[in-house]
Amino acid sequence: MSNLKDELIQYCNDCIFGEIKSCKKLKWACMRLLRDFKREEQEDWPYKFDEERAELYFDWMRLFKHTKGRLAGTFKEPHISEKFEFGQIYGWVRKDNEYRRFRTAYIQKARKNAKSQDLAIMGLYEMSAFGEPCSEVTIAATKRDQTKYVWNEANLIYKQCEELKDKFVTHYGVIEHIKSGSTFARLSKDDKKAGSGGNPQCFIIDEYHEHETSEYYDLGSSGMKTRTQPILPMITTAGNNMNAPCYTEEYTYAAKVLDPDNPVENDRYFAVIYELDKDDDGNLTDDINDETCWRKANPIIYDDPIVLANIRDELVIAKDKPEKMRDFITKMMDVWVNQKASGFMRMDKWAKCM
Repeated sequence: MSNLKDELIQYCNDCIFGEIKSCKKLKWACMRLLRDFKREEQEDWPYKFDEERAELYFDWMRLFKHTKGRLAGTFKEPHISEKFEFGQIYGWVRKDNEYRRFRTAYIQKARKNAKSQDLAIMGLYEMSAFGEPCSEVTIAATKRDQTKYVWNEANLIYKQCEELKDKFVTHYGVIEHIKSGSTFARLSKDDKKAGSGGNPQCFIIDEYHEHETSEYYDLGSSGMKTRTQPILPMITTAGNNMNAPCYTEEYTYAAKVLDPDNPVENDRYFAVIYELDKDDDGNLTDDINDETCWRKANPIIYDDPIVLANIRDELVIAKDKPEKMRDFITKMMDVWVNQKASGFMRMDKWAKCM
């Protein structure tokens, strides 16, 4: 069996040359990784790829079982897109002290592509197996109900894991790692806890597109300053508020970091975006009726025929209910849309009215 690095190189080439249908920004992310593998050989480049560390994280992922859907009760096996994401987050380290390379991660993909599950597994790892003493993990969202998806998933999967169920304890809405005293807590404005971010090792921002301000980003980033290798992951879908910081700051910045023709470069910032392609004016160039394009925004669930059929059904409804089309494009196709809920019009029907 090929090693992880070979597997990632193959995945990158498949995406770039069309074996796996991919959007422009995913191709950029793949080009960036291939370039980094070459830069790794340069003495003056400070980072190296540690396959053993990355594989250690995937071994951790495999300890947990799926909790929902057809796969419920079966052990998780990392998808190649997850290997691409978390293999880099946990595989890249500094050459001099082996501290983690990436401090910030921006991952954007359509709904139901294992975002909550991935963040739950990551949070548990950061508070225990990563090895940082008294680690603090926080899941932050605008509403308490939003934080429950990741936190509840973490609470459930550790209790279903034979190897780990006795290593953690849950009390007063906080998951605690018994041996180290590390914690996994929730933070939202509903809790009136804004401004008390603590000293996080991992500050997770879920569905960042729903945040009207960068308050929690600023809170998490400033609180990490005394940690040697903290991480601030943002995992989100696209949204419809293009004045929100997720779009104006992170999405646009991530695109610049990935774009090989843009001079902006940040070796501490990981980014990957799965979406349908658009032109320079933001108009879709992909046809939402072309199901092969759906893979661009749905790297995991595209391979599931049942989920694919559900997306097909949602598209049928969205075509006849304009107020549903915006949600379909943002949540299922992961495309930012700046319009009112009823702002979409079937242009073929409009043409018939001429």
